[in-house]
Amino acid sequence: MKIAKTLSVVGWGIVLLASVPCPEARGQRLTAVPPGSRAAVQLVVENRDPLYQGPWLVGRVDHLTVDSLYFRLDEQDQAQAWLRESVRRMQVSTGTHGHGGAGVALGALAGIPIGLLLASLAPEPTGWMEFISSEQVGAFFAGLLGSMAIGGIAGSQIRSEEWRDADLAALPPLPDSSRTGHAHR
Repeated sequence: MKIAKTLSVVGWGIVLLASVPCPEARGQRLTAVPPGSRAAVQLVVENRDPLYQGPWLVGRVDHLTVDSLYFRLDEQDQAQAWLRESVRRMQVSTGTHGHGGAGVALGALAGIPIGLLLASLAPEPTGWMEFISSEQVGAFFAGLLGSMAIGGIAGSQIRSEEWRDADLAALPPLPDSSRTGHAHR
């Protein structure tokens, strides 16, 4: 029975750790963007449909001046210049990240019925006033923890690029990336 309690504590500890949000404050806007950063911009477009916001243009920040953004679109050598007020929104890539926490959570959801199935296949209790055997408890937590581990491994292998909003008005002018050696293509 001690093993079952230990597995229970470990299992719930893993669930709690997986549910803790990343320490990075996701709601904050970036106020610094180094030259060569991968970014996406959305320009102000004039359209009769108020819901249409325009396409995202993806590339690299070349440099910023007081009034303009110089942006090198993917697969283009020449940087394009846009006035800062013509840029509706700008997001900067924080790189690719795995989804291990979501995988552990989904593994826990799938692990409960798997653990119950394994517990039903384990030997029944034989003692007087025993409602559940330690083998059944162990089988349940083996199914639960195994599913959580598989989910965490699978989730960490699923990578996606994450983006954060940048406050273009607060960004200071940046030097030209071609002169600073930060040119990325």
